[in-house]
Amino acid sequence: MMHLPKWMCFLAGTLLVFVAACSKPMSMIQKTGNTLRIDQPHFSIRVTPKLHYTIRNPETQAVLARGTLLATPALPRPKIISTSQVRAIDDTDFGAGEAVSLQIAAADAPGTALLQLDLRVFRAHPDALFARARLLAPGEWHPATLSLLVTRVPATRRGDDTLLWAFQGASYEERPDWIMPITPGYRRDNYMGMNASDYGGGIPVVDLWRPDYGLALGHAEAKPVPISLPVQALADTAVQTAITWDTRKQPWTEQSPLLFLLWHENDYFDGLQKYAALLRARGWNPKPSPKTAFEPQWCAWGYERNFEPQVVLQTLPKVAELDYRWAVLDDGWQVAEGEWFPDPQKFPGGDADLKAFVDSIHASGLKAGVWWAPLCADSASKVAREHPDWFLINAQGERQLVTWWDADYLCPALPEVIEYHKQVVRRLLVDYGFDGIKIDGQHLNAAPACYNPKHNHPYPEIASESVPALFAAIQEEAEALKPDVVLQLCPCGDTYSVFNLPYYNQTVASDPTSSFQIRLKAKSQKALLGDARAYYGDHVELSDGGTDFASTVGLGGVIGTKFTWPHPGPDPAITLTAEREQEWRKWSAIYAREQLPSGEYRNLYDMGYDRPEGHAIARGDTLYYAFFADDYSGDVPLRGLSDQAYRVMNYETGAFLGEVTGPVAPLRTEFQKHVLLKAIPATKTP
Repeated sequence: MMHLPKWMCFLAGTLLVFVAACSKPMSMIQKTGNTLRIDQPHFSIRVTPKLHYTIRNPETQAVLARGTLLATPALPRPKIISTSQVRAIDDTDFGAGEAVSLQIAAADAPGTALLQLDLRVFRAHPDALFARARLLAPGEWHPATLSLLVTRVPATRRGDDTLLWAFQGASYEERPDWIMPITPGYRRDNYMGMNASDYGGGIPVVDLWRPDYGLALGHAEAKPVPISLPVQALADTAVQTAITWDTRKQPWTEQSPLLFLLWHENDYFDGLQKYAALLRARGWNPKPSPKTAFEPQWCAWGYERNFEPQVVLQTLPKVAELDYRWAVLDDGWQVAEGEWFPDPQKFPGGDADLKAFVDSIHASGLKAGVWWAPLCADSASKVAREHPDWFLINAQGERQLVTWWDADYLCPALPEVIEYHKQVVRRLLVDYGFDGIKIDGQHLNAAPACYNPKHNHPYPEIASESVPALFAAIQEEAEALKPDVVLQLCPCGDTYSVFNLPYYNQTVASDPTSSFQIRLKAKSQKALLGDARAYYGDHVELSDGGTDFASTVGLGGVIGTKFTWPHPGPDPAITLTAEREQEWRKWSAIYAREQLPSGEYRNLYDMGYDRPEGHAIARGDTLYYAFFADDYSGDVPLRGLSDQAYRVMNYETGAFLGEVTGPVAPLRTEFQKHVLLKAIPATKTP
């Protein structure tokens, strides 16, 4: 038997230990006493015993942000009094990772831990830190407010007042832009509960980004939680955000929601995309839209509530001629909100007349959609008369007003209310024969807590949490009756409730106040839902100048209109004149020819910092570009190209603009408002 020399045995053993060490993933969390270091691919966080932290770029050591893990007036000088061992975890949703728990007390009373902060990182979600706070003695110590992951991002000035750009996901009656430059003096609370009688909810994320990186904060729960995500400019040096829980608005339930802080490249699109990945890991699963959701729409809202059915029907030949595939009957067909039967003034024959109206739409070669405002009822409606106990009662002991409809909230947590909505769906789709439903109203985004004693709720906030379940029931019923039904939800200026998004299959620009809003909502939806979900750009008449089809077409949206013809409606400006008809016909042809909704949105341009504003869509080996500015002259960079030659066309005018070579090619251009380009490989047959 051969014996190896001792030095060879020692070397072999050392090599085995080294190989074993290399095969084990490196620890992401390291602790020294009560000091922590958390290493991720693109950021490194150092946490001190006083809970202050610094985020750095691991390569350059540049400071990306500073902050504190916890802040509350009830604990003016918190400190870590003990830190658990770093432990390996295998989370049901997020997979393998590491965790550490911090015991936190007041600096002047270090013997009693009042709060525990659990920090987690996961290998499947790099560049993200997760946190959850737990009260250790809730009966003895109960803070009124608690802010977590308080983060200050350094400002970057580029010759104007902009400190940096921000995405803010809360909903307000003023319907602000979801993304905006933050300037000195700015502040907004971004409360994710109700911010007005019928405005609330949204996307529980704030994203602060600069040209070189961005940081996003939010909660990763799969249900609505009324946190706040305040954004505040700190003089002209930094912008601060945090995740704040106010127990005066929402009782503390011993532990916070699961919170996150994540790093990303590029603009807020990448932050929302990573946030959507967290939700999908927790079971959030929006389905692709049916093909019918990508077909152009005409809506009868141009005739408004006092429409005449015969006038609407007389418009349909022109609708079909212009290659619109849907005719949507809007508000005014019904008796009242909460009484979803035909208005006898418009349909004296009742159900039979409305059914015949829908048959006429189908006979014109069009699909028929219908407007519906669920979750509310007028005080004189059939529902109010027969079921007065179905209404939501707010903390003041009153019904909650839905302002636009002058109606009141129904309680979404009541089983009878859910069943009633399913019955309405059956009536619309089966009895009347509609093919899709336009679900409309700012109140649909969220609901307040319900204190109706007759509902026997286990806790009032169950009403707020139950809004997504109501839409799930509507979707399930509708798709069981018509698998290709189009369910469009327009929350009328709210930021989409991300928790409702899985339960309809066509998002909408939702009463945009500008073309910029049409584009930013398109980009936001594509970040969250991907390209398989249809995005409807709303009536083009709501865009800048009432004719900006480019803001929908250029971002892969579905075009729509509410023109009146041959009879004018209340607004003569939207009558389809011969000149406007030529323009509408041109854009219908472009939409049908280029089929941009079937492409892949590429986040190649920063919507905050790049000028002109740019967007890109890949369809096969062809790249489409849309640039927007009031007036622009100069080079535009065509990004995302392969290393080959391309022929560049203006796909609106058909003009050939020359050849370029990838991967990035400058193209000289001049335009007002927009220019739409496509780059086709030069080897491809024209």
